[in-house]
Amino acid sequence: GSLTYIGLDRDEDALAHTRKRLKSFKGLKLAHASYALGAEVLKATGIPAVDAILLDLGASSPQFDEPKRGFSFQKDGPLDMRFDVSSADKSAADILNTYREQEIERIIRDYGEDRFAKNIAAAIVKRRGQELFSRTEQLRTLIESVIPRRSWPKNIHPATRTFQALRIETNKELDTLTTA
Repeated sequence: GSLTYIGLDRDEDALAHTRKRLKSFKGLKLAHASYALGAEVLKATGIPAVDAILLDLGASSPQFDEPKRGFSFQKDGPLDMRFDVSSADKSAADILNTYREQEIERIIRDYGEDRFAKNIAAAIVKRRGQELFSRTEQLRTLIESVIPRRSWPKNIHPATRTFQALRIETNKELDTLTTA
């Protein structure tokens, strides 16, 4: 018999790329949805069970390469980081501008495993009292100023862990994985 492949993604750009790349592929169904909604998507397509599930977790290179998405500190852009930019979910900037200091610290510590989480969270709260966060450059330069130069990691930029932590929180990646 023929196989059916169902692809789910929260990123419309990723779905458009997949549609274009696999347009001649028979048996492919794509849905703009979180993989946490896999059961609902299957039900809506009338498929009662699956033989295998493959989850591609985290962000993709095109998301990091596009400054307007706000995933990267390499080029300045809006501090967004949402996989689904059409959603009403909070952006990374919203999180930095509204969460309590202890919550920001927990996010950076738990999801970024950054030993300077407390210092970074305190600096974020102090800075947002003067100017709200809206750009990746603001966060990158703040982190560079908070972490002593001698303590910068050898192989990664000092902002890497905080940006990772914010991306995980913004997209509720661990909650979504648990649900899936």
